[in-house]
Amino acid sequence: MKNMGNTLILTCRKLIFIISVILFICPDTLIAATEIPLYVLVTIDTETSSGCHGTACNPVPISDRIFGRRGGKEYGIPLIMDLLEKHGMKGVFFVNSTLDSYYPEVDIREMVQSIVRRGHDVELHIHPEFRCFKYCDEDDLKCRRRCTKGDNRLAGNNVAQQKLLIDEGLVNLERWAGYRPQAFRAGSFSADENTLDALRQAGVALDSSDSGPHHPLSRKYPINQVSMDDGLLEIPIYNFMTFQVTDYQQYRRFDLESNTFLELKSVLQQAIEHKAGTVMTIMHSFSFCRPETDCPNTRAIQNFDHLLGWIANNQSIRVVTIPEWLQYYSGSPEWVSGSGYVPTTGFGLTLWRAWRRWDEGPKNKLLIITSGAIFLLVLGTVLILLRSIFSGRFKMQTHRN
Repeated sequence: MKNMGNTLILTCRKLIFIISVILFICPDTLIAATEIPLYVLVTIDTETSSGCHGTACNPVPISDRIFGRRGGKEYGIPLIMDLLEKHGMKGVFFVNSTLDSYYPEVDIREMVQSIVRRGHDVELHIHPEFRCFKYCDEDDLKCRRRCTKGDNRLAGNNVAQQKLLIDEGLVNLERWAGYRPQAFRAGSFSADENTLDALRQAGVALDSSDSGPHHPLSRKYPINQVSMDDGLLEIPIYNFMTFQVTDYQQYRRFDLESNTFLELKSVLQQAIEHKAGTVMTIMHSFSFCRPETDCPNTRAIQNFDHLLGWIANNQSIRVVTIPEWLQYYSGSPEWVSGSGYVPTTGFGLTLWRAWRRWDEGPKNKLLIITSGAIFLLVLGTVLILLRSIFSGRFKMQTHRN
């Protein structure tokens, strides 16, 4: 009996020693496992373009803007799913429910089923202007242009009109996906308080149309924080500040295509540190393949893959779908809702993004050139001042001698 007691004590002492060593060598791993996780939703607005330009007004093919087919390869949603699955993750695809106004339903259903079969999430997205192609003849460009410009927003319509579109969209998505969506995002983020009322009446659980501080709904909801409003959840697109000069603040959405890996990583690190709870990201089905600029966009593909790899190795982050997120929210609403913290990445990373995207627009070139000119001006001024100071000291020393 005494030997058994000694053995038990010795075993306990060994366990305590092992735990102490682990805590000393790798405390971050154990701390991370007990931290409140950061829930990240990788969302993809899945849509095409109305194609209204010049003498034509015909939407581009699904194979182009959604599948991104080029040279026998696919750079659209198939590649996005490949990269997510490579890192053990699932995405949330907000599919435009008015696609059936132009494309054959069999093609739309097959596209949606290609997402569902791989275990990813399909939710509701509405671009009302696509309904114009149901009412305007192909050769009636005047009708199509007027319609696509005038009817391209949910916001501004009354509750009944918006609910009609939402109900139609829910029916379509349920027919294509095989289940009823639980979340909604307005096309071009065009949503107002009537949209929220229409969603409540339609029985939708969650909205994600608030795109940040400049969105009309931001007057109603706090930035970067989940809100429960009369039975409807609002998860805003996560925003961060690039820099602040006095009262001027420059915000950017957590866009997986347009921001650099270093910016996105910095934002997530700050979000973890400040217990942000939930980060709603955004990209598009054509983020890797824009025919008018670059297809494939190798930089965007590598950026996305690199970020997913970093997230996969971070125990404080969980990438979830809408149904999974709703389950976590029901268990710990305060934790999941988060602190509303707004990260700041700083001017240095802004400059790095402009340098990386030098060939993607005049704004990047202007920022680099202006920053370089200011730097040279400041450097020149400093050198002149230093020369003046040392020249004065030299003259004083010479005079004393």
